[in-house]
Amino acid sequence: MRDSYLFNPDDTTIKPDRKRPEPAVWIERLVVVDARAPDAPVRRDVSFRRGLNIVRTKKRRPEDARTVGHSVGKTLLTRLIRYVLGESSFAHESVRRKIQFALPGAYVIARVFVDAQSWIAARPIGQDSTSRSWAVRSDRWEDVLGDAAQLGKYSEFTDALTNAAVAKLGDLPLPHAGRPPRWLDLLAWLSRDQKCRYRHPNAWRDPETESGTAQLHSDDASLLVRVAMDLLDTEERQLIAKHEKLLRDRDSTRSTVIMLNQRLETIRTELSRRLELGEDAPPEALFAAVAKQKVGDSKASLERLLGEFYAGDRQEELDTARIEAAQAVAVTENELGSKRGVLETTEKEIQQREQASATDYYDNFLRDVLKCEHPECPHKPENRPPGKPDPEREARIAGCQECARRLADDIEQLEKRLAADRRRATRARTAYVEERDRVQTSIAGTLQAIGRCDYQLEQASEYQDAWNEVDKAQRRLESLDKKATESQEQQKQARESLKRRRQRLSRYFDTTLKALVSQTATGKIRLDGRGLHAEAAGEIADSGEAIGTFATVLGLDLACLIGSICGIGHTPRVLIHDSPREADSEPEMYHQLFNYVAWLETLFGDQPPSFQYIVTTTTQPPADLAKKPYVCVTLHARDDDGLLLKCRF
Repeated sequence: MRDSYLFNPDDTTIKPDRKRPEPAVWIERLVVVDARAPDAPVRRDVSFRRGLNIVRTKKRRPEDARTVGHSVGKTLLTRLIRYVLGESSFAHESVRRKIQFALPGAYVIARVFVDAQSWIAARPIGQDSTSRSWAVRSDRWEDVLGDAAQLGKYSEFTDALTNAAVAKLGDLPLPHAGRPPRWLDLLAWLSRDQKCRYRHPNAWRDPETESGTAQLHSDDASLLVRVAMDLLDTEERQLIAKHEKLLRDRDSTRSTVIMLNQRLETIRTELSRRLELGEDAPPEALFAAVAKQKVGDSKASLERLLGEFYAGDRQEELDTARIEAAQAVAVTENELGSKRGVLETTEKEIQQREQASATDYYDNFLRDVLKCEHPECPHKPENRPPGKPDPEREARIAGCQECARRLADDIEQLEKRLAADRRRATRARTAYVEERDRVQTSIAGTLQAIGRCDYQLEQASEYQDAWNEVDKAQRRLESLDKKATESQEQQKQARESLKRRRQRLSRYFDTTLKALVSQTATGKIRLDGRGLHAEAAGEIADSGEAIGTFATVLGLDLACLIGSICGIGHTPRVLIHDSPREADSEPEMYHQLFNYVAWLETLFGDQPPSFQYIVTTTTQPPADLAKKPYVCVTLHARDDDGLLLKCRF
């Protein structure tokens, strides 16, 4: 422990989480070159380390005619870091114009570790409007000086930053911004504007600095800090929502159980009455099986009785006779119709032959024959000369008349047979209908009884299905009751876990205030509906508004850094503090700040710290910290080489 401490922190309070061996985001090097070219001069090369990094200025000498510690590039250095990490601008417009005029092709290049991956990012600070930002995964910053075709998109780098630092924060929207947190929001907190003068824990960006990152509403900033430190009761809210759903499911399931039980009771009562079970009704679990067995036996008995009755009836025999009689009528009707047609044709032929003379008959016949073009027709003119009478006319007429008499006799016999067939068909149909009606009348009661058995079997099946549903719903209800009890315990544990995290952060805040101010200083972290609040008391409350606010702001930032080091929250464990105005603090507080952060490094033993703290100051650090490895760059205004960009604007 360092002797220069005015307050010795309790080293049992702060224990780094070994599961977080390095910052999620940290800057290893920053280089400014005159152009993005392999042979471009290096204007400034600053190396950073994990742990404390002090950007200081030289102490003013009595012989110095002007200030040597101001307007040397401290704020510009932090702005260039922020610019490389994603902000859209690196200085006020007037400063940008001067830099672009003096260094038209200049680039700022940084090596940044993101989730243990080494990235090289390059962004233009000159006036070349065609310049672009680039990024590549590499260990050498010089790799961005070559062919642009070999470089990656700068957006790939910012996406990696978002995944490393913001993805774990979830998508809870910031109420006033109306969107989830972004990387630039988190970066604004982790690297406060010097212009904001550390006057409020939630004031991070001043519009006058033209950073391109808007100042969040105070409530949104407070919510972001709370989310980043895992002090929002999101888990409890999710558990409450889950619990409420469990309760709704449980109520719905309970209603289902009640409805199914009512249905079971209705079916059971009706079946018991119909089956006359009375006091012999089986237990509920066996009721459906017993009812099905009893109804099945009754139905089988009725079906046997029905089968015996069907075995003695003559419906099939009479139906066959009915069909055969109807078929016989149809056959006779067809035959009679055919005979009548032939008789009608024959009678017409006789009439035609009797009315025509022998010569006319033959001439008509010959004219018809002459129309025939068949070469072998036997009725050719040479065989039958015109005008010669037909010697066979009378014989032909006599033959037709004989044929007509035979047809008339056949028709008379068929009409008698048809009458007989019709009488037989009528008797067969009547016998079948009478037998059918007799059978239907005789078995109607049995069929109705079988129908009732079928309905009772359906009821028994419905009872069984309902019983299975009740059993399933009852088991689900028991499971939901158990889950609801477990959910209540989870909510309790979530509240306790949140309370423990808040208490730990409060201890870190209190310890930090004691280290920065005095042992009588106290502080605590309070949570309410509007967010996270850092409250200082004791000596800080009596030290004046400016110093009290400054100590509170620094104390909260460092407490959150320590909390993340020790396993609370999801910040990337990098913090950049540009020096506040001299009126806001005292040299002793700066000394305590440097000593405190240096002491944090000792908690890691031989391992590199899991955090990075970059601070700029015009106040001289303690003697044992005013050198490497703690001091990464010393600036002054005595000559151009002492300026950050080694030229005056």
